[in-house]
Amino acid sequence: MKMTNKDVAITFEDTVYDFGDIGHQDSTASHSFIFKNTGMKPLVISKVETSCGCTTVAFPQQPIPSGEEGKIDVQLHSTQLVPGHFDKEIRVYSNTLEGMNKLKIQGEILP
Repeated sequence: MKMTNKDVAITFEDTVYDFGDIGHQDSTASHSFIFKNTGMKPLVISKVETSCGCTTVAFPQQPIPSGEEGKIDVQLHSTQLVPGHFDKEIRVYSNTLEGMNKLKIQGEILP
């Protein structure tokens, strides 16, 4: 049986988050990307990867039932970045037809 878009789908409230100005010594800043399983079958997030060691994530380890919400918590460790603009990517791998969704965090590290 072929999987369709309606079988397993993920919809994020936002896919880009701007932290704005962050002091270099503030150590950590965090944001939660809220999502909903808008498909008809359970959503399974298999892994979440970041483009920088300056970012850590936490994500649901259990399947998300149809119609339910979940969140991916992102923590940015500003002391690991040089002052200036940053633009980092988070890749969410799941059992959706697309297989991977991209999230983005950005902002400015102040000296």
